[in-house]
Amino acid sequence: VAAAVEASGSSSPKLLCVIDTRSFLDEWESVEALPPRLREAAKTDLRAHLRDKKRCEVLAECVESADVIALSHAEAADADELEMLEAMLRALNPSAAVVRHSGRGEGHGEGGG
Repeated sequence: VAAAVEASGSSSPKLLCVIDTRSFLDEWESVEALPPRLREAAKTDLRAHLRDKKRCEVLAECVESADVIALSHAEAADADELEMLEAMLRALNPSAAVVRHSGRGEGHGEGGG
């Protein structure tokens, strides 16, 4: 993640968005609301404005707000899926740095593998 911060050109990123590479595309296509326990939790904190949104809307807001986007479990996706996912993320937030992170504790900068 430190390499992504340097690549972003921002000396002090404010928001890190961690995305599960294995499930992001499925969640993105979901028109379901957030699970009840998350909607209840959101009533009492700063996420209250997200309470009644669909999963894809919450994901979009998180990605659009991030300074750095970390793709966890990147090794679980094939090269085409990673390329498509990174293109989607760059379209939503062109200024964010994107970093791949494998389940083995190894991180790779944007486009790395």
